[in-house]
Amino acid sequence: MSGELLATNSGPGIDIFWVLACTILVMGMQAGFACLESGLVRAKNSINVAIKNVADFCLSSLVYWCFGFGIMFGA
Repeated sequence: MSGELLATNSGPGIDIFWVLACTILVMGMQAGFACLESGLVRAKNSINVAIKNVADFCLSSLVYWCFGFGIMFGA
């Protein structure tokens, strides 16, 4: 009985925590991909790869802000 009560009273706080935890993991993954891709190209092109990864992260964050959050938590 108490397990059911706990599951129903978790509220939106656990959802926000989960999104925040996943965001931190994705940011770490983006940094790892930047290091991997920089190691696969010549030294003169490594800054281009880093800029591409930063632009990819910024664009993905903007698209999530526009559409993803509303799909996840919309009424």
